[in-house]
Amino acid sequence: MDNKSKPPSRRDMEKLMANFHKTLSEKDFKSEEELRAFLDSMVGKPLPEDLPPKNAKDYAQDIIYDAWDSTSHKERVKLAHEALASDPDCVDAYVILAENDAKTYDEQRMYYEKAVFAGERSLGKKFFKENKGHFWGLHSTRPYMRARAGLSQCLWEMGEIDEAIRCCRKTLELNLNDNMGMRYVLGGYLVSLGRFDEVADLMDHYEDSMTFFIYTRLLLTLKDEKFDEAKETLKVALERNQFVPDYLTGRKNIYRFTGEAVTVGGDDEADCYAEEYIKGWRLVPGAIQWLRENTVSLGQNKVGRNEPCPCGSGKKFKKCCGANVN
Repeated sequence: MDNKSKPPSRRDMEKLMANFHKTLSEKDFKSEEELRAFLDSMVGKPLPEDLPPKNAKDYAQDIIYDAWDSTSHKERVKLAHEALASDPDCVDAYVILAENDAKTYDEQRMYYEKAVFAGERSLGKKFFKENKGHFWGLHSTRPYMRARAGLSQCLWEMGEIDEAIRCCRKTLELNLNDNMGMRYVLGGYLVSLGRFDEVADLMDHYEDSMTFFIYTRLLLTLKDEKFDEAKETLKVALERNQFVPDYLTGRKNIYRFTGEAVTVGGDDEADCYAEEYIKGWRLVPGAIQWLRENTVSLGQNKVGRNEPCPCGSGKKFKKCCGANVN
């Protein structure tokens, strides 16, 4: 596929949207009707590209776009420092440093916390008060929300469990529509801790039947030994993503997901779900065995019986999830 036929990346789209917001900010609309008329006139037209920066903050963000495009960790770090020289409150610069320059979790946490504090200074208390619940939908909040997402994951990896969960919940309070999918991250944390009542409350709040929650609903029905209901839930779950059972039962290796986004219904989504939720499945006696007995392997990349079990138990596959696999 040549470059002309490649779909724009999420970051390309964000740059385009940033330029679009700049264009809107330069217009002096006298009424909501004028704004709507302008938006209608833009339908079918390409979004504006490469608008010149209006101030130091814009200049720093343009440097960040270059950093995102770079494949070199060293270059990304260099550009992040350049961005901070222009705008000391450039949130995305600190996030880049957390992802590319930190050598330890303590350093990574430091960068993410600097990013969060910079975002709070930049946006201001009044902005938080007026827009709480609608973050992410507002383009200016996205660097800050990315920083919060990174911080929560860092805290979890450090074993700061309660802080990670509080960080997740605060992020969800700021963005009630949860465009970022933080509910799935929080769900994974709670499932791993066996806090199933909180997981149920979270899922009931969002009424979500996508892969991450439908397979978790299946787990809760198995925990409650509602096996007839579990079979019906499994049918829906397999329609959402047929690859998940192979990862949960150990028929396929779980790999650490490193992409920016998953394919809905895809193998990568299944891998990501298993990585984040397998601990919860292991906490419910018989859940993995029930899933194994009620699904058929897709026959891809089966785990050797003497290999380490992909669920992370430390046991050999044949003595763990593969105990009853022929």
